Parts: sequence; structure tokens; C-alpha cells
Amino acid sequence: MKSMAEAIRSAWFDPQTSSRTFARTGRPGRLILEFPLSAPSAPVAAVWLFLAALAVVTPMAALAADRGLGVTEVWHTERSPAHLRVEWRSADPEVTGYRVWRRRLADEGPKPWHLVGEVAAGVRHFDDGGLAERTLYEHRVAAFGGTGEGSPMTATDAARTLQMTPHLPVEVIEPSEGPGSDNVIPHSPSALADADGKVLLAYVRTKRRGWAGSSIWPRRSFDGGDTWTEAESFLLGGARIAYAKPAMVRLPDGSIAMSYSEFILDEAGRLPATGNRRRMFVRSQDDGRTWSAPVFMAEASSNNDNLIVAQGGRLLQPLVAGHGPTADPLIDIVASDDLGASWKLISRTGARAEARPTGESDFVHVGEGRIVLLSRQKAPSYCLNFSDDNGATWDGPHTLWLGGGDNPPKIGIIPGTGLIVALVHSWNDGARAKDRRQLASVVSADGGRTWDNFRLIGFAPDGSDGFLQHSFTFGGDTAYVFFGGGSRHDTQDGKDLRLIRLHRDFFTSRAPWPYDAHGRPAGGQNNEPPKS
Repeated sequence: MKSMAEAIRSAWFDPQTSSRTFARTGRPGRLILEFPLSAPSAPVAAVWLFLAALAVVTPMAALAADRGLGVTEVWHTERSPAHLRVEWRSADPEVTGYRVWRRRLADEGPKPWHLVGEVAAGVRHFDDGGLAERTLYEHRVAAFGGTGEGSPMTATDAARTLQMTPHLPVEVIEPSEGPGSDNVIPHSPSALADADGKVLLAYVRTKRRGWAGSSIWPRRSFDGGDTWTEAESFLLGGARIAYAKPAMVRLPDGSIAMSYSEFILDEAGRLPATGNRRRMFVRSQDDGRTWSAPVFMAEASSNNDNLIVAQGGRLLQPLVAGHGPTADPLIDIVASDDLGASWKLISRTGARAEARPTGESDFVHVGEGRIVLLSRQKAPSYCLNFSDDNGATWDGPHTLWLGGGDNPPKIGIIPGTGLIVALVHSWNDGARAKDRRQLASVVSADGGRTWDNFRLIGFAPDGSDGFLQHSFTFGGDTAYVFFGGGSRHDTQDGKDLRLIRLHRDFFTSRAPWPYDAHGRPAGGQNNEPPKS
């Protein structure tokens, strides 16, 4: 597209007296003047005097776009069955950031470009996850700043993702019970672990059709997950009541806290889209063998495994009122400053209006009252919000540019590093999708503002399997990743409760695909699950 100066120059160009060779001064993001090298005719000279003056007031955004602000070269480096890393060079130090687009190259022709990422000015790479295996992709990158957005630069060559092969040991903790539509599905786990290999797991058992009878059951391991005790009955549902979505955390006094949802069902055993939800809280002084009387938190629900201890021992949990077109589109943040004896609403936050309602979420305390909240939204990316005052106010919404945003995320701190790790459903075929066939991790070293180092945890390319209502916790150097398996869709489509054990180095490793549970290159080494 021609700039305003070029359009006027073309209209008044005199081929008999002027030259098409010009000297250009300036640099991207600055004012640019163009002058003929040979003498023009008098009428054209007048036009060039006008253009010289016009250049001073021409909008810099138009000039920046005409120049191709910033990016000079784009190429691909790392790859796996589910991601490609894009890197680039930039000649302009004054850009605000970079935007990354992707398109799939199909047999019938290229698919449309769509935006998949945005990074800050100091970053020169982007891990694009959520891709299909053995598929050819192109990427392009453009700089943006106060002067507008530059022209996108496309990578020199397209890149193909690799073929998916099983690379991590997956263990079944509890299979579904019995054939047919009435079998019981184990799902929605929450767990606590320590460096000695003791793990306390709480999860939900639900019939495949409807919530009636949904109950919460604990199990234990004393050897880092090698063996498990039989399930212990804790909260047993009935025809008109269901218990679900447990979330546990270790309190400063050593006791265990658990919150859970209590659903009031209709006569058919169904849960209405809104209402009929209560969040409750209990404590245990004996490692989960007995529990206190329940304390009412709010008329709302939450996701599994998202109760945290923040600065000063404050307990925090994000709540949602329901789902559907009549549901509240924001997240309620509730807090307790007396170890769960009482609760209050302290703030509300959520996604951008076009991506609401904001759904299931998780957050982490990174120190000194700073909270990072990661949440589901109606978009092919995740929503980020930040608090510097222990959850009282929020800066956001921002974006974690990894696909699968219409699925529940999890977030935590890698022990001994200060790094934040997020476990997210990364599948992204260009639009938001409630598709859980792919689970991956990314890390942040700057408090959640930027993310990279895509590590693939699991992927069912044909969509026949998935990762439902996952959770993770660290015990020593081991990360315990629990999830429902057997479907890429919703919780009650699953088949069994599964576990993947990963060494903490897995999340920060830069080993090329395929890598093992320790983050080492796979092949020739022991790939047994790590032990605490």
C-alpha cells in the first residue's frame, strides 16, 4: 500500500524532467523525507516543496507501516509434535512488542492467518503450542509501538511438526467401575505431597449420567505414588445432593484445609446452570483422617485444586456462580484471615468483555502479597490478572498466549527456583475450543508477565483421549500431575483417574523432543517415574 507521499508523487511525476531514483533518510519509527536526485521541472519542484513540509506532519503510524517497523528476519528453531519455536531479528530498539501469526499449509492451499501470540520488546522468540502433529505451518511476525504496527515479516521457510510418540509413563490410579452408562467416573483431583513420598489425594466419584450421588473420596500413598491405599469415604452424595471439586492446601500451622462444592440437584438429579451451588470449607488436624464441621464460604462454586495461602496466612479462592448465558461473567475472590473460620468477598476480576464469561481459574502467591491469577475464558488463549495487595485489587486482564483457553488451567511455583509454571490445555486450531487432547507446560521468570519453554506432557492427536480436570502438586523434586483420562471432552466423558510423575527439571529443560520425565533426551536412559 502506498504512503500519502508516494500517492501524490505518482500523480505529479514528470517522466521528462525527473528521476525515479530517490535518497531516503530516517529510520523505522522516525520521520522520513524523500528527495529526487535529479532536478525536477518547476511544477514538480513545487510539489516536492509541499511534500517536504507534509512529511513533518504526516502521521508517523502510516510511515511506520510503510517502512515495515522493526522485524528484519524470521525463522523456526525448536519443534515437537505440538509446537514450533519462532525466532526473529529486529533492527529497531524503540518498539513496544511483537505480534506473531500462524497459518497451516494444507494440501488444498494455505489456511487463513490468525494471531497466536504477543511478546514484549525485549523478547525475540515465541513458542507456538497447540499444533497438530506432522503438519506444515508458516509464521510471520510484526513489531508494534506508539507509531503503529509494522509490516509482517514471514519466516524464510515453513516448518513441520514431528510425529507424536508416547514419551512419559502414565499410571492409572483408579479405573472407572463397570460397563455401560452407569459406571462411576473418578475425576477432579486435588493432592498434597511432601519430600518423604507421602501423598494425600482427594477426588470425586460421579456416575456417568448426572450428578446424583457424587461424592469426595481420599486416598493415600506412602511411597511417592508407587502404591495407594483403598479409597476412604468422606463426603457421600445422594439423590438431591452432590459433592465435587475439592481443593486442598497445607496451612501455616501444619493442618490441612479443604474447600469443596455442594450442589443441590433437581428432581431428575440434574444441576441447574446457575444457582444451587455452595462453597464449603473444612479443616483436618490429623492429615485428613478426620475433618471439622463445614464452614459456609459463599453461594457459588469453584474449580478443583485452587485454594492457596497468601501473605500473612490469608486464604484465597476464586469462585464462579455458574455457567451459561445468565451466569455472572466475572470471578469472585473470597478470603479468610482466620484460617478458614470466616470468609468474605474482597474483589472481583475477569476477562475482557468479548471473552467473557471468565471461567475456572487458579492462582499462585509469588511473594509479598503478589498474586498471579490464570483463568479460562471464551477465547483461544488464557486470561491473566495480577494483584500486588494480597488479592484486594487486580491489574488486568492480560493474556497468556497459548491455545486452549476455554479449558481449566493450573499454576504453581517450581520448588527452589522462584519460577512460575502453568499446566494448560494447549490445543489451538485457530479458534476457541473445549478440547482437552493436549496438555503442556510453560514457565515464567518475571512474575507471569512473559511465558515460554513449551514442554509437551501428553497429546492424543486423533482426539480419542485427553486430560480432564487436571491438578498438580510438588513433593520434594517430584511433580505429581493427576487427571481424568479417556476423553478430550468434559469431566463426565472420562474413564479413569491417572497420574504422571515428573521431575521438577522437566519444566525448565531445553532438551529437544522427545524428552523423558526428568527432561532429559529420551532413549538409552531410565525413564522410570522420578521418586521423591
